[in-house]
Amino acid sequence: MTHPSSQTKRLSPALDLALFELLATLETYSDADFEAHWMAMSDAEIQQVALILIQALKVNLNGKQVAGALLQVRQSPHPLH
Repeated sequence: MTHPSSQTKRLSPALDLALFELLATLETYSDADFEAHWMAMSDAEIQQVALILIQALKVNLNGKQVAGALLQVRQSPHPLH
């Protein structure tokens, strides 16, 4: 299997949108532990935070999550919407 970083394919529009939405969510995120408005994060910081969160997902990924996501893909014609 080819390593994803060596592929020349572009991201699907849905995946590109999901990444954009993650960045937008981080820019305005608010809960009891974090208030983005008060942190005044730069665009570079938001992107770095997104990268750290994606890396954490990769490290903590397990078969149940992958199987659940695959089931969602197979049951829905548009799972990312």
